[in-house]
Amino acid sequence: MAVEYSPRVNFDVVPQIRNAVSILENIFAQYGLILLITSAKDASHTPGSLHYIGAAIDLRSKGIPNDVKQRIYSAIKSAFPMPTWWTDLEFLGGTQEHFHLGYNPARQHADAGYSDIISSFLPTNQSNVPDSGYIPDSDSPFPSYPAGTIPPEYFTPVEQPIDWTIYVAVAGLALILLLVIDN
Repeated sequence: MAVEYSPRVNFDVVPQIRNAVSILENIFAQYGLILLITSAKDASHTPGSLHYIGAAIDLRSKGIPNDVKQRIYSAIKSAFPMPTWWTDLEFLGGTQEHFHLGYNPARQHADAGYSDIISSFLPTNQSNVPDSGYIPDSDSPFPSYPAGTIPPEYFTPVEQPIDWTIYVAVAGLALILLLVIDN
């Protein structure tokens, strides 16, 4: 089988993503499909996306029968386990539906302190041992890296705004219950 790229794809990616393509190609080939990379280091993505540093790609999933799509997604998740890899089937059923694969070594290092819990969810071939770029900091659960290895701005968590709707609804129900009980 083969690999195809959408015309706008900038495939200036990290070596781990480049190496992942042959594995992905084999997964798609098992179902008689061509791997189509629809996005890499291009287009617009959410702030802090791994796409901007060439550490993520999107793959065509539209038009694939749902049962095959789920088997492909399971195979991708098995081939690229967390915490180092992030896989997703985004916008399922929508016009922008696609498989997403991202390489994020910061997740592996951030989760390294919890390896006893995480390793129970990983395949036996997954190593949770940080590589030589990791410098543990005894005062912090978060890793620090030698200058120039991983730009920290790409791995800074983005705080999500709180959706107060559920809190207001629960408070309203509680108030109604109190009024009913008092009467």
